[in-house]
Amino acid sequence: MSEEPTEQIGLPVTGIVFGSFGLLLSWIPYVNYFALILAIVGLMFTIISFIINRHVKKVLTYVSLGLTVSALLISGMMHVAIVKWIDPTPTVNKTELAADDRESSSNSTTLDDEDVETEKSEDIDTQFQAVMMAYDTFNENIQRASSKVSSMSGEEQQDIVIDLLQEQTEVMAMESELESSDLSTSQMMKLNNKSVNIMRSYDKLQKQIEGNDY
Repeated sequence: MSEEPTEQIGLPVTGIVFGSFGLLLSWIPYVNYFALILAIVGLMFTIISFIINRHVKKVLTYVSLGLTVSALLISGMMHVAIVKWIDPTPTVNKTELAADDRESSSNSTTLDDEDVETEKSEDIDTQFQAVMMAYDTFNENIQRASSKVSSMSGEEQQDIVIDLLQEQTEVMAMESELESSDLSTSQMMKLNNKSVNIMRSYDKLQKQIEGNDY
């Protein structure tokens, strides 16, 4: 009688190690950037483990996934908090235009500081709204997957997890491009609330998938 295939634990254990250290360090200001690197490396091992163990029960792989995703989210939130509380004064580089004669210098024009600030504020609001919409879409996709996971096969569950991981990477890349130092307090709170909701939805989906593996 042949033995049932078991999970190859080398990759998920490596992911758990990186994810655990990343999660522990992600709460420490400035050290959280190193934790972010650890979490990304751990996530890479986790994705490879999902692919290799796609036809068997993946207990350790899901543990690794939870740790690395949590470390990524907390490290990102700490980055936003650090930039917000340091609150560096934004500077606008101004170039002095030299003129060879007085007539040409009198005809030269410069941008008004208020116009520059208004334009910059509009750009930040646009970027913020884009990130919020991306978070909403990501959360909806998690909720949709959660409602269908019980009827999915193991391979379909594997595919949806990989798709969500890729989408999460794209959303975090958008958030990292946002100039967090210029966000208002209410915008920061909304962004943090979105991150917390994503973590809750992801944990719920993870528990459903783990339950189906047994």
